[in-house]
Amino acid sequence: ETQTGAMTVFFNGAAGDVGPRVTNGTTKGDITDVKELGDCAAQDAFRAYKSIKAFRDEDMETVSGKILLPYRELPTLEEARKGYEAALLLSETNMHLHERDFYKKVIEFYENNETREEGRLLDLNVLRIGDVVFLPFGFELFSEIGLRLRNYSKYQHTLTCCYTDISQGYMPSKDQTARNGYEIFMFKTAGTRSLTDDADGYLIRGALKIMEGLRK
Repeated sequence: ETQTGAMTVFFNGAAGDVGPRVTNGTTKGDITDVKELGDCAAQDAFRAYKSIKAFRDEDMETVSGKILLPYRELPTLEEARKGYEAALLLSETNMHLHERDFYKKVIEFYENNETREEGRLLDLNVLRIGDVVFLPFGFELFSEIGLRLRNYSKYQHTLTCCYTDISQGYMPSKDQTARNGYEIFMFKTAGTRSLTDDADGYLIRGALKIMEGLRK
């Protein structure tokens, strides 16, 4: 802001399956690495800003809508009880504790005779400034989802913004759900309202449909 004289805003893209490029050669570090990476990002941003040759006023508009993301089928009560007993024997790592909590919630769901909706109703508020469109999601979207939204969009610059409004967990692309790993495991065991493996398709189609409401 001291260099540009303008307000600076940071947007986080679809990075659910992207690790930071830390100079220590790994994807982990301490606050020193965070500051160093932030300095690198700031330099890249300022170089991009200095390359802008034309400035002009742009119109702005917003449009809102809802997207229904379907829930996956729950394990049976018997399966949940067996899963919970097995999880109790595992070491108390983050994933194992999460697995234990998942089965516990499913058991409570059945024992309390709870019901659930068809799926999760997601609110999406789209912002357009000129030919730039912002799509804010609370999910940690996998990068392919952002690329597909950009490819299918009629707008030259379609920016998928994640970690906005509320944390809604990981959202992998369908092809990655068969590969397992930490993010996939957390996605599939997100309580009694875990989403189906093809939820990314519903999200993309829903977002594109809402974008049709933009006047330009």
